[in-house]
Amino acid sequence: MDAKISFQPHPLMPLIVNLRLRLEVCFEKLVAFSGTAEAREIAFGLLDILVSSEPDDLQVVPEWTRGEVNKVEMFIEQCRYAAKSKPYELTPAEKACIRAAQVGTAEHRGRLKEAWANCLRNLDRQKPLPRASVPQAPEHHDEKAPSSTSTGPLAPSAEKSVVSPAQATQGPSSPVMPRERCEHSEDYCSVIWFGTRYEFTKTQAACIKCLWAEWEKGGLALAEETIGEKAGSASESFRLFHTFRMKAKSKMTKRVGKTNVHIVWGTMIVPAGKGKFRLEAPKKRQITR
Repeated sequence: MDAKISFQPHPLMPLIVNLRLRLEVCFEKLVAFSGTAEAREIAFGLLDILVSSEPDDLQVVPEWTRGEVNKVEMFIEQCRYAAKSKPYELTPAEKACIRAAQVGTAEHRGRLKEAWANCLRNLDRQKPLPRASVPQAPEHHDEKAPSSTSTGPLAPSAEKSVVSPAQATQGPSSPVMPRERCEHSEDYCSVIWFGTRYEFTKTQAACIKCLWAEWEKGGLALAEETIGEKAGSASESFRLFHTFRMKAKSKMTKRVGKTNVHIVWGTMIVPAGKGKFRLEAPKKRQITR
């Protein structure tokens, strides 16, 4: 109830949470089989990426995720063979869950298509109309009128300069921040990323420092374990996602599932393969017909 008026929860969030809980129960019953821990980590890692991405980005599936899904499917088949399981009829609850998933994804796909159609219509409306040529009146020279090369004071209309609305509201003491500006403080606790300013804790800043150095080399990525080592983490199971969890709500947080995380997660910090992350510039949406 305390969310902003414009905030809308992820349309597939109920479905994702339901599937996550069902997977948790399944993995608990398969704990005795070899490879359960790895399959569980892969499955929940993919779900974390789903809920941390923008809803419109779910239609774009990174190629590397297909290999991860295949690993989980291979694990399931190995468990079936080891347990000598037989196919069983789905329970009514399982059938209802599958139907809800099919309906939810179909509705979401329709919303995406309609959103893109609206974007295209808005772009068509914003196209400038061709200007009609207006005949110019012949110039009349008046000996008494001051010439353009006169050294006298300019007319009031000539003294005026064009000022953008942003400059008019900011005033002379508030310079406009360049859109492509990327800078950081000495300890990376304060960062300007393509014109947007972010604040980080000391631990988060250490991770940003590592990723920033690789970004300057051409957008390279770092393994999660390497980030933890460079940031000074003593944990053997370092998770970058946990580092960017936030305890309190603020302008620097957003919701991922039931967790408050830093707003740079999934936008400035993005996955680059299994267990690897990198910094990414803000997306410039290109709409093609």
